[in-house]
Amino acid sequence: CILNAGSFGVVVAGWRHGTSVAIKAARSWKNSTRSSHLMSIANELRTLRCVRHPNIVQFHGASIDCSSGEIVLVLELVRGRSLKGFIRSSSNTPDIDR
Repeated sequence: CILNAGSFGVVVAGWRHGTSVAIKAARSWKNSTRSSHLMSIANELRTLRCVRHPNIVQFHGASIDCSSGEIVLVLELVRGRSLKGFIRSSSNTPDIDR
């Protein structure tokens, strides 16, 4: 089940040890942008593995596909509206669609 998709990649629902999770997979990139793509994932990995806060999704792990070299992030699955949808529904906040 696809939860969201954007310019970076796609987020799908999955299971890890009996727990529902969100799996963030990056889009395939051409070789010219592969290094910046991997740097972006590495930075997100470094940040998420150190952060523990009730208002930030929990990082469960990462996996590398040996044949393609692609990395996926395994994150806590948060049910409900997206952050963007939540902010849009608040009457006292300006439009954030940029």
